[in-house]
Amino acid sequence: LESHMSSKARETRAAQLRTVSSISDKLLESAELDNPYTRQTMTSLETYISQLEKVIRDKHSFIEAQLARAQVAISQEQYDEITKAFGHFDKHTNGQLNRLEFSGALKGVGFEL
Repeated sequence: LESHMSSKARETRAAQLRTVSSISDKLLESAELDNPYTRQTMTSLETYISQLEKVIRDKHSFIEAQLARAQVAISQEQYDEITKAFGHFDKHTNGQLNRLEFSGALKGVGFEL
């Protein structure tokens, strides 16, 4: 979601809209009001993009709020135990666990799935 809301992504969308707007202006100047390829107008396109950007912002905020609520304070002892289990089950030593390794690590520290 963050990549869609980056300034670069917004600039890209704005540039695309400017191109479409320029074509739309030329069509209006030539009194060509019927476009067989689309029913959209510049106003409707701008509205759709604005709505999509709002949905992305809302989803991003929702996910951040969920992550903030999911954070749990654990003791140093618990952290050390989880780190040890992670190291034990990280068979590829790549700092990542696949699904099977993750399941084993959770069971190793007493969490049942």
